[in-house]
Amino acid sequence: MHEMRNIVITGGTKGLGYVYATHLSKIPEYRIIITGRSKTPPAEIEPLLGPAFHYRCLDVANEQEIIPFFLNIKQDFGHPDVLLNNAGVWGPVGKFNTNAIDEWVDALTINLSGVVRCAHAAINIMEPDRHSVIINMVSNAGAYRWPTCSSYSVSKAAVIKFTENIAIELKKNNISVYSFHPGLVHSTGMVIDLFSHPPEEQGATRNAMEWIIKEKERGNTVSVEAGIPNIEKLCSGKYDCLSGLYMTEADDLDTMCSDIRKIRKQDLYQLRINK
Repeated sequence: MHEMRNIVITGGTKGLGYVYATHLSKIPEYRIIITGRSKTPPAEIEPLLGPAFHYRCLDVANEQEIIPFFLNIKQDFGHPDVLLNNAGVWGPVGKFNTNAIDEWVDALTINLSGVVRCAHAAINIMEPDRHSVIINMVSNAGAYRWPTCSSYSVSKAAVIKFTENIAIELKKNNISVYSFHPGLVHSTGMVIDLFSHPPEEQGATRNAMEWIIKEKERGNTVSVEAGIPNIEKLCSGKYDCLSGLYMTEADDLDTMCSDIRKIRKQDLYQLRINK
């Protein structure tokens, strides 16, 4: 009989986190703990609750909640084996100098500080004898330029670089850390949030929406399910050779493992200034 692996997914009540959580909960040896800001489980979550699926309240923007949350997870379920840092927001859309600076910084608090604080708390209670995993959800916006979405882009770039750094530090702790981009998902999550209140006037937000629509027409967007196979592989704890790398739903992780010497030698799948 397999020992249960505890998987904590922040922001798991909707969007990508919800889809990944419901899929992973079907794997017999996985126990899923999802988080949301509501004190009680949202109505759509209640039918899923059971021995393999749990809900806990956590606001990743509230630093006072994070350490007690992870200590309670350890007390209730044992050591966390996987942390999927999924909670995130778009932040303000528009030219930086026209953004409300408080909104810009608030997005970093969720997208960057929330990831950093959750990772810090989880690492300190992860079991060294088990192969633990941290998956930081990132975006193409962090690897390339996304003008008028600067807060989102900068926060995701910082998370990618954060992943690279701590992956090296945690090698001897038997903890693997990955950056994962699920692709430009058109069917759920923050894209749907963006579309839920479309602006009537032309502007940065409407331009972003129209760009996503064009990308979908060109076949450059993906369904939310596209990332499931790679998420499942990374959660397994069997892809430690890829720790520190930036991966997407389109990457063949097994091929990457076969090519890992070349990847490491050429600094592939990482943020670099090429000259």
